[in-house]
Amino acid sequence: MDQHIAHERILYEKLSTELQRGEVPRQQFLLPVRIELPFESAAILAARREDLARIGIVLDEFGGGTFLLREYPSLLAEGQTRYGFQGLIEQVVASWPVVRGCGKGCSITSSPSSPAPPRSRPGTVSRCKNSRSW
Repeated sequence: MDQHIAHERILYEKLSTELQRGEVPRQQFLLPVRIELPFESAAILAARREDLARIGIVLDEFGGGTFLLREYPSLLAEGQTRYGFQGLIEQVVASWPVVRGCGKGCSITSSPSSPAPPRSRPGTVSRCKNSRSW
């Protein structure tokens, strides 16, 4: 077995155990890492911040599509620090389906694995035809 794959499997098992116990140790950064996203991605990330916090990724909104990454799972922080966090957060946001609606029975869902609604790309926020806001 490839040593790299074995190491990743061990990390996965440890992180899974921590998540099941509800105790994901976090590495708090001395200086927060700035993450900048386009408006659509920022809206998606803002809506899912609590989900990320449950798995040990703590982000604060800084405004204008900018977030500050303050904490990251200790088990993964050292390895990810070498590669940076911007690309990782972008990939996470792009993988989430987007559901928007106006509350009048209209909803638009878009994800990389489902067909995109008209005038939209997968993973982007679409405007509901009955809504005046995003």
